[in-house]
Amino acid sequence: MQTKRIVLKSFPEGLPQESNFEVQTVELDTNLQEKELLVELLQVSVDPYLRVRINPNYPKGSFGAISVGDDIDNASIVKVLESNHPHYNKGDIVAGYSKWQLIQKLKIENIDHYQKFKEIEGIPLSYYLSVLGLPGLTAYFGVLDVLKVKKGDVIVVSAASGGVGSVAGQIAKIKGCYVVGITGGEEKIEILKQSGFDQVVNYKSANNNPKKLVELLKNVCPNGIDCYFDNTGGFILDAVTTLMNTRGRIAFCGSITSYSDNVDPLDTADLGPRLTSTYILKSLRGEGYTVLSYESEYQNAIKEEIEWIKEGKMKVLETKESGFENIPKAFVKLFTGDKIGKVVVEI
Repeated sequence: MQTKRIVLKSFPEGLPQESNFEVQTVELDTNLQEKELLVELLQVSVDPYLRVRINPNYPKGSFGAISVGDDIDNASIVKVLESNHPHYNKGDIVAGYSKWQLIQKLKIENIDHYQKFKEIEGIPLSYYLSVLGLPGLTAYFGVLDVLKVKKGDVIVVSAASGGVGSVAGQIAKIKGCYVVGITGGEEKIEILKQSGFDQVVNYKSANNNPKKLVELLKNVCPNGIDCYFDNTGGFILDAVTTLMNTRGRIAFCGSITSYSDNVDPLDTADLGPRLTSTYILKSLRGEGYTVLSYESEYQNAIKEEIEWIKEGKMKVLETKESGFENIPKAFVKLFTGDKIGKVVVEI
């Protein structure tokens, strides 16, 4: 049978463009081997870290590099059309990693990586790609395990209107923190305040000047900052670091300001950690992490987040696109700021 897929056509230079991707029609052998499924793509998550994977200088890490001509894989929701696997049946809805391809075969060796689920009243499928998927779990473990927030902490979250940041801020608020978000645009500020953020700073008002951003943050964090959930790196990280309180904690979750740099990190002007003396004098702790380290704890976290949603303690922010061919368009939106919350494509 024939189906459509999207591959990487060229490496982006700077910000990704729709032209970096190509839709192709391909032949698919539907005969299934042992532990294989034939599935239909229903919904696709697009995430900033994919920009790192389509970089020719991508460092070795938890996720594989994507080269020109390669299929692109990411978190998705699929429906099982045919099964030759003892754990899955025709008609099952499954969340896991799959290719940007309408109909495809999945070979599943580890069923923990592909979760079957039934629809829950009040919980749309897309939530399993956002608050109940990797973005929400990344926020959950970053706030509760890496930062170990406690009641009364002052926490700042950058990229606060994104799929991870919007959840991180709300979890911190549920735990009794004073929560400050950093985002761009007045409309996003209002939405975040309606979602429980105590204050929100518009980083665009600082014009990429860390000293100006420091002054904006001082106005809303007069007693300093205890925890910082960093999604951006760059001048925002520098500004927040200078306001950290003694023994403050920083979770390095993302670095979207550098994702579009197609250069070897060792060729850049600034090498090594920034503001090292501040870390020393204030006894700061910074920890990088990926959500894959917490795989055994996913289900307990999802159950707790579902309860928060049902109780009205957590709002889910999403931007949705429709249509398979619009997956690249949705991905580009991550870097133009033309979105709020998690970006999901409904096929």
